[in-house]
Amino acid sequence: MAACLKQHESELSPGCRERIAETRAEVREFAEACKADTETLCKGVQPGQGRIMRCLAEHNDSLSGDCRAKVSEAQSHYPCMKDMERLCKDVQPGEGRMAQCMKNHEAQLSPECKAHHARQTGGAKK
Repeated sequence: MAACLKQHESELSPGCRERIAETRAEVREFAEACKADTETLCKGVQPGQGRIMRCLAEHNDSLSGDCRAKVSEAQSHYPCMKDMERLCKDVQPGEGRMAQCMKNHEAQLSPECKAHHARQTGGAKK
């Protein structure tokens, strides 16, 4: 999805381009706050598709204060992250596999994740 957005960046609405710029700034802040923790605790983890975030979340008790705060902030912005870690830990990200795993475990999702998904899809899921 990110590659598609980048490829068509000139065609995106101003609001979408603005949100992408905000997201990039958030990612830079996160990377800076967690650089040392990533190098120490997640050495050898291939970046991309949430692998670094999952690794850091798995080591939450060992994180520096700034990094722990950024991981917590990210988890609050993405309420399904903990469910993904819990239900789809062994799923290889990419090609829709994570989304399919979450759909397969829909009944086991946390209330926060269900509510987030309902807002994203425009309907209430029960």
